[in-house]
Amino acid sequence: MFKKILLIYHSIINYFNLIWYILQFSFMVENDLKIVYISSNILNEVEEKITFDDKTFSKHRDRLHLQESGKGLYLIAFLNKFPVGHVFIRWEGAEDSYVKTHIKNCPNIEDLFVNPKFRSLGIGSKLIDKCIKLAKEKGFFQIGLGVEVTNIKAAGLYSRFNFEEANINPYKDIWFGEDKKGSKAGPFSAIVKYFILGFH
Repeated sequence: MFKKILLIYHSIINYFNLIWYILQFSFMVENDLKIVYISSNILNEVEEKITFDDKTFSKHRDRLHLQESGKGLYLIAFLNKFPVGHVFIRWEGAEDSYVKTHIKNCPNIEDLFVNPKFRSLGIGSKLIDKCIKLAKEKGFFQIGLGVEVTNIKAAGLYSRFNFEEANINPYKDIWFGEDKKGSKAGPFSAIVKYFILGFH
């Protein structure tokens, strides 16, 4: 009987220790998370620590150039000075011609990514929040994004922000890449649904 009580006691202690750890880590994320725009000063660090697959290595650099040309903003999330995630917001909307034909004046959120080791801590949500805030500040009344039809988890995240499926059919998104040696790669493709969030 005593052993059972002792076991229950230790289980309760371990449970509260776990809760305390989660609360401490959440507080750390809240206070030590910084979201900054990509720049040439941090490009090498981002390329090293937030790697795409080898066939799309050039994406960080490409987005820096797009940002410098005024076509979008590339946001990098740093936790304790370590890059853990990113998202790109393209002011002119989705690149896909089908989406462009049907949806106007709608900046596009692209490639939201958080390092798997740091997921479920609210970092992705903070990146989305930042994109929405920036779009509002720029005078837009909506923002959109494409989600692969198989990515149920991402669709669930966006639905919590009240994104709704746009009144267009799923479409085939096609893109190309470039590896570390500068060789072209692709085409790559995915079937995508488009979602929109309207705001005032």
